[in-house]
Amino acid sequence: MKKLMTFILVGLLIAVMAACNKTSDPADSKANENEQEEVTDEEADSEADSEEETDESNSSSTKEIFDKTTEANNGLESFSLELDLQQAMEIDGEKMDINSVMLMDIFTNPFTLKQELTMDMGELGKQEMEIFLVDSGAYIFDSTEGEWLKLPSEFAEEFIDFSDEDADLGSELQQFEEFMEDFTLEEDDNHYILKLQADDEKFNKLIDETLQDAMPEDLGFEDDLYDSISFENVTYEIIIDKETYYYKELNVTLDLEMEIDGEKMTSQQVIQSTYSNHNEVEEIKVPQEAIDNAVEVEL
Repeated sequence: MKKLMTFILVGLLIAVMAACNKTSDPADSKANENEQEEVTDEEADSEADSEEETDESNSSSTKEIFDKTTEANNGLESFSLELDLQQAMEIDGEKMDINSVMLMDIFTNPFTLKQELTMDMGELGKQEMEIFLVDSGAYIFDSTEGEWLKLPSEFAEEFIDFSDEDADLGSELQQFEEFMEDFTLEEDDNHYILKLQADDEKFNKLIDETLQDAMPEDLGFEDDLYDSISFENVTYEIIIDKETYYYKELNVTLDLEMEIDGEKMTSQQVIQSTYSNHNEVEEIKVPQEAIDNAVEVEL
């Protein structure tokens, strides 16, 4: 069960990172990419010349949308996010489908979060949790136990620091700077639609660094866990409102493989994120019942 929950947690973390902009510095990855490109300059130039005009046109349009979207979202004080994660998993030949829905209200400065999580694990049952992450601590209501829990202050502070860096949607597209030329741009009457088929090797390196930065040390994950994770068939679809340049949707599909203590686990993930209530989220207040009755837990 511990291995299963680790696998589920990694999947959930990847989904949240995708929706809430947790990535490594794209400049570092770009520098490494440039070093590799120097080796095959002549071959690259011969292929690039024939497509240069088309690529520059698409890149220019994409960059303009990147810039305007970044500017529009930089000033956001709050937003809501609905995240739907479907995981088709296989662990040592046994198959399992897990459907998770997260409803989040987020304030960016200071960072506060209200989250409702519903996780349907099939035969293992359904689990519902309500989470409040505020400057006074992290409160969790576990429907299985029917009680409120309060995480240690240092654990809550670590999560707040992690989340505070990445709740700024204005920085969302920075993670894709090195992929900019790989995007295709479509549009309808109300939206810009950016699509990306991510390069597996480049994406693996980016996410590997990101997971190690993002995972709280208190969870005790070993370095070899990150080394065992690989991704294939990664696609992104980013939908942006034409009028406001606010995010409307971020949809991701990917195949994930990892190994824990010799057990191989694979998962096909579909992540659908919908953004709303830009600058219209109501004040987040921890229920008095949680403040009065929460049981302090040690990790």
